[in-house]
Amino acid sequence: MNKNIPIESEIATIFNEKLLPVDKLHRFSHFAMATVYEILIYHKDSLYAKRASIEVFNEIDRLEGLFSRFIENSEISKINSLQTFESTVVNPDTFQCLQDCLMLYQDSKGVFDVSAGFLINLWKENNNGKRIYSEKIHTLHENSGMPWLHLEEKGYLVTVLNSKISLDLGGYGKGFALDKAAKILKEWDIECYMIHGGASSVLAGAAPVELEGWPVNVLHSKDVISIKNKAIGASGLQKGNHIIHPYTGRPASKRSASWVFADSAAKADALSTAFMLMPKKEIEGYCKKYLDVSAVINLKNGRIWKFNIKNSVIL
Repeated sequence: MNKNIPIESEIATIFNEKLLPVDKLHRFSHFAMATVYEILIYHKDSLYAKRASIEVFNEIDRLEGLFSRFIENSEISKINSLQTFESTVVNPDTFQCLQDCLMLYQDSKGVFDVSAGFLINLWKENNNGKRIYSEKIHTLHENSGMPWLHLEEKGYLVTVLNSKISLDLGGYGKGFALDKAAKILKEWDIECYMIHGGASSVLAGAAPVELEGWPVNVLHSKDVISIKNKAIGASGLQKGNHIIHPYTGRPASKRSASWVFADSAAKADALSTAFMLMPKKEIEGYCKKYLDVSAVINLKNGRIWKFNIKNSVIL
């Protein structure tokens, strides 16, 4: 069997079950967080795999109820509705998510900013090409930034220091959900799996015995990367102006797509967005500091940047 056959998808997340015995590969899907989640489980017992997938999807639904800013009573919506210096107690998962996003904000020098939801909304509302005044962008930028949130771990207390911030976990929540899914699968003693959320967030466990890894073609070319026990985050401009630089208030324009490989799906999800915006030297510095992170970035001029990609197998 060819151990480097690419998965068929834009970022290669839909595995071709013809490569494996049908009686051992089980596929389950579920709609949540405005996308389709899919689990591929390699296991001898299909009923057991199905029960595990149901528990995973229930957990993803629970997290959506906490994280979605489009759900009126979600914890993120409650934080967004707080006035300056008001506080609320949140679920430990919500608190952990915000703590992680604060660390990523600091490591990316403010480029990854889940508190800049107003900027994203502004561009979505003006995607028809109308001019967006720089004064308005400047005002929104001044009122965003994770430091406007005070996080008190004792009691999971979140305090808003500026009521004009707008949290949007769209660049982190799906990956966080995949990491939680992996913990559930581990509790079920399922080690061989791949799970993705809408093809942009992927997490692979151990590979099927027939393969070196779960094969992924991320470059629309002959280059194939096989992954196991690794996550992929992917970002691009296919959906229009949705990746906004929080400093300039302008959409990403010089890079067409980025793929990030990391031990955590949440981290890979976030960094795939941040690396669409960060200067090359800062990406290099980040990947040298965090050796679990690798990246491939396509520039609009056709060039490709690779960071920590040393071979075709990402372990």
